[in-house]
Amino acid sequence: MQQGNGAIKGKLVDSMGETFDLALAGEGGAKALKIQLISSTSGVVATTTPTLRKSEFVFNNVSPGRYELTVYDMVPDKRTVAGSQTVTVDPDQTTSATITLQVSEQK
Repeated sequence: MQQGNGAIKGKLVDSMGETFDLALAGEGGAKALKIQLISSTSGVVATTTPTLRKSEFVFNNVSPGRYELTVYDMVPDKRTVAGSQTVTVDPDQTTSATITLQVSEQK
């Protein structure tokens, strides 16, 4: 981590607060869930995917400031997965984040 920058370490959970089941993201699994780090001034700053087993993610070398973390995935003819969380990154600190994902079944 560069001097003065921070990091975000987070996890994806379901509506019950349990580790999100990546199988719900469809055939792509973890790779289908893109977690975007969005700045109100710069737009999308970075994108990552969760780890396979624990549904965790990390953004390193993040400039201090306020960001929105967003996740969106559509599994055709099955379901939509979405969630977001606002975080503030402080210099030389790791910020924790938990994104609760909502699953909407398509009819």
